[in-house]
Amino acid sequence: MATNSVVSESNADSNIIIIHDGAQYPSHLKNKHQSLFEEWKSNDDHSIKSTNQPKINSVFSSGGEKYATNNKRQKQLTNSIIQNLIINVGLSLSIVDHTSFNDFMNDVYSKYKPIHKRDLTRSFLPALHKKCTSKLQEICAEAKNVSLTLDIWCDRRMRSYFGVTLHTIIDDKYKTFLLSFERLEGKHASDKLATEFDRIIQLYNLKDKIVRLITDNASNNLAAFDNIILPGFD
Repeated sequence: MATNSVVSESNADSNIIIIHDGAQYPSHLKNKHQSLFEEWKSNDDHSIKSTNQPKINSVFSSGGEKYATNNKRQKQLTNSIIQNLIINVGLSLSIVDHTSFNDFMNDVYSKYKPIHKRDLTRSFLPALHKKCTSKLQEICAEAKNVSLTLDIWCDRRMRSYFGVTLHTIIDDKYKTFLLSFERLEGKHASDKLATEFDRIIQLYNLKDKIVRLITDNASNNLAAFDNIILPGFD
């Protein structure tokens, strides 16, 4: 096996030191000093075997172990799927269970360990919701006065949701945030709206900060919030 080092040998007959180029040294050793060549080759082969260097095809192979759940890169890719594809683009949660999506992710990053819809609903999204709620609580704590907009919205499958939006000014800048968008089961009775409203007010500690409350003039809204006393509307 060739080496790039420069070696020397002593000529016993003439006491002349002969310098050999590293690339030519193995050939010289084999032709002139067979026993030394065999010893050198044996030591060199052993050195190569002991390095445990991976083969090149294993480095570029698409197989291999997947990332652990707590791996930094695994978390980064999972968060990107949730934030960019599911939240921002609005793709279905079930996309993570689709074979074609997992094939795509394997092509993009073969070490990525696929997640499942149940992982999203049981772990990732609840954790994200908790984080967002905590951030909103900090914002509400900074606000001195707030206005709230309330409305009931139905999707194409006629499922009802109760939305509450906060409007405030912090550091001379107008801010607006969605505080809640919860599923509303059954009839939209006034007592049900009032109960959900009270839950939100307590969650974000807004009882003494509300200066305006905006709804439409539906009878259930009027009945639910008619008794709320706001500054300037006594």
